[in-house]
Amino acid sequence: MVLLFCTPIIQMIAGLSNDGLPEELRRLEETRRSWSTGQVEWIWTNESRPVKTWNYTSRFGGESNVLILRGDDEGVISRGKDGHALSGGYGPHYSLYEQGRTWQYDDGTLRAEMVNAEQRAGQLPDLRSLGLSPQFPLSDPAETLSEAHGGLLAPRRYTKGRDGNLITIRGDCDRDVITWWIDPEAGGLPVRVVQEAGGEVLAETRCTVRDFNGVWYPESACFFRKGYQHGKQPEQVVRIHSVYVNEPDQPAAITPDDIGIDAGVFVEVYNSHREMQHFGTWDGLAVLELEEYERKFHAGEIRNGPKYERNAGLRAALPPNGGNSSQKPPDGPQADMNTLSPEQAPTIPHGPETLTNLSLKNRETEWERYTRRFIERYRLNDEQRQKALLILSDCEERAKAYVAKNRSALEELESRLASEPSPQQNQITLTNEQKRLLAPLSTIFETRLKPGLEKLPTRAQRRSAVEAEKRLPAAATKER
Repeated sequence: MVLLFCTPIIQMIAGLSNDGLPEELRRLEETRRSWSTGQVEWIWTNESRPVKTWNYTSRFGGESNVLILRGDDEGVISRGKDGHALSGGYGPHYSLYEQGRTWQYDDGTLRAEMVNAEQRAGQLPDLRSLGLSPQFPLSDPAETLSEAHGGLLAPRRYTKGRDGNLITIRGDCDRDVITWWIDPEAGGLPVRVVQEAGGEVLAETRCTVRDFNGVWYPESACFFRKGYQHGKQPEQVVRIHSVYVNEPDQPAAITPDDIGIDAGVFVEVYNSHREMQHFGTWDGLAVLELEEYERKFHAGEIRNGPKYERNAGLRAALPPNGGNSSQKPPDGPQADMNTLSPEQAPTIPHGPETLTNLSLKNRETEWERYTRRFIERYRLNDEQRQKALLILSDCEERAKAYVAKNRSALEELESRLASEPSPQQNQITLTNEQKRLLAPLSTIFETRLKPGLEKLPTRAQRRSAVEAEKRLPAAATKER
């Protein structure tokens, strides 16, 4: 469809009060709000990002909304400076909003993040609102048009006119003006939306639209902003591959289980300011404390979910560093710690050095040393070794989360131990507090690391280890 973006010759037809939206905008809102479920496949180019173009899928069901980052055309979402995919750098990555929470999850991993969101608007792109406003869509259709109708811009008066074959609707605000150019022959969709002040364009959306199997929707949307290239070039471009709405096989609501998060996944919980509140294990309905989940698991009251078990098995079978040991894994939630050797595994964040044997650094080193010696003692094969490293890295992730949550108290304790003139006196006076703070780490070691490793050796490997230790000198046996 050819679009006309010439300076409009507006013929005044009617002035509408702000008692309600003009009929054309109201129909748009009602149509988009009627999309109770849907899926949109799209490409997002953003010139302000280091990676310009990525592939996405957006799905929505009821009040839930998921954004699936599928990466570039090769499925990569993290590359090194040489351009090669980093270990763990493949998509998809899921972002899900549901029930006042935003989830972040990398496909195939064993951990997730959950952020308690104060409001839905702005959490994730909402493709139901694409093309309705002069900016990239971050709210549902009602909220998007309400921003113009009764939000910060608050038009006081609407004026309807014509620009060739297009209907124009101008909304006059206290300072700004928003104008929609609507094509009545293309599903009544806007092909241009402009926000301006004092005759200067601040933001603009230009769309080409078409019929997607009975659904009129933008085929492309270009977003211009005064602050980028003086508004002469689009800063962002969205291109649509496919649109399906209200299909019978689409779920009415999207849950964590739908994106791969089931019982057994380790979850870090944050508030809306990205401050960690607590962490634990997802049981399918709630985040349980580590000890509670372990108790219920061993009592047979709960089982790890099939997705967790599948991912744990697949990750255990991965070769070191994803088959390319020359590549350094990325930092952050996409780091594939399960492919690292004990020597490469990241250390737990820790405070000042201390003489105590219970320091964070020593405790972390003990876990690595214990795992390494376990592998050596039973001469584990490659598959068993990878499973051992999987168990170790899972325990380290849980320990790192605990340390991050209690960093202030732990560092204060370390500092007090280091500053007192008599270390022995410190051990006596502070031992109860120290044991209390470090007890969860001991629980992780005793209930996850040790039992997990003990399941790996075969009977033959155990017999061989016992026979080999009988032949060792007593000192060497004691060292193990």
